[in-house]
Amino acid sequence: MTEPNAPTSTGEPRVHPDRPVDPKTAELRAEKNSVKRLGKALGPGLITGASDLVLSMLISNNHAAMGQRTNGRVLNVVGWATMIIMGVASIGLIVTTILG
Repeated sequence: MTEPNAPTSTGEPRVHPDRPVDPKTAELRAEKNSVKRLGKALGPGLITGASDLVLSMLISNNHAAMGQRTNGRVLNVVGWATMIIMGVASIGLIVTTILG
């Protein structure tokens, strides 16, 4: 006897046939362009992640908010470089999604 979640010969897990398919999952699986698929899966988190990092950097550099525990030079360089990379990636994601 096989386990209920044992993979089938196609490598897909066994799922009860009456189980409804999540429409977002079906949409992601139907997308053939891997960049668009990645954008649909990660896009919102990538975009909000960059804006969250800007807020974190501004707060962590505010002497009134952080006192003597503000960021040093190295952490500032790493933090702003990370924010720039995420911002450029977000813009690239938006452009490739629009232009196809």
